[in-house]
Amino acid sequence: MILAVCLVAILIVAFVLAILKIEWYVLFLFLGFSTTLFLVPPLVIASFKKESQQGLDVIYATLVIYVLTFITIAIMSRILFEQLISFF
Repeated sequence: MILAVCLVAILIVAFVLAILKIEWYVLFLFLGFSTTLFLVPPLVIASFKKESQQGLDVIYATLVIYVLTFITIAIMSRILFEQLISFF
């Protein structure tokens, strides 16, 4: 719970800095999103993990989620940059 409050606080600071047109908002925005990207999957997997020994281990499931997340981000960024380049 404390972690979620800290992440929301970082993103709110980034939002306020963006409204005030202070260039440091990019740092807080990057920090908030990257922290969210790396901390949310293990916490979600750990919350659903039961005490049984069946299925994937929490660490293996987290690694699979990270790999799939990075593949998805790579595909989405390639599509976005192709659209931006074709626009200009």
